[in-house]
Amino acid sequence: MKLKKYKVILFDGDGVLWKSNQPVNGINSLFDFLAEKGILWALITNNNSHTVQNYIDKFSRFGLSVNPRSIFTSSTATASYLLDQYGSGASLHVIGSNGLIVTL
Repeated sequence: MKLKKYKVILFDGDGVLWKSNQPVNGINSLFDFLAEKGILWALITNNNSHTVQNYIDKFSRFGLSVNPRSIFTSSTATASYLLDQYGSGASLHVIGSNGLIVTL
């Protein structure tokens, strides 16, 4: 695969970058390589039980510093959509996981 033509790589987390709370072998080398080549990346996940901060903390435990703007969850996508549709301060009644509630 020729990575030169890619500007951004999107990763899933569970089972791809880590298994449970263990990083996959070579995760640090992978992210060092991407940084060296100037390739941006983002984490995308449909897991709404964790906040962006939870993922930042997880990456930190792996020895990686992550920009929160590189993490997209189903909760952040929902929050962005609701903000766009209804504006700041709209009343919500949220039924869901803590990650969803905190994000919204």
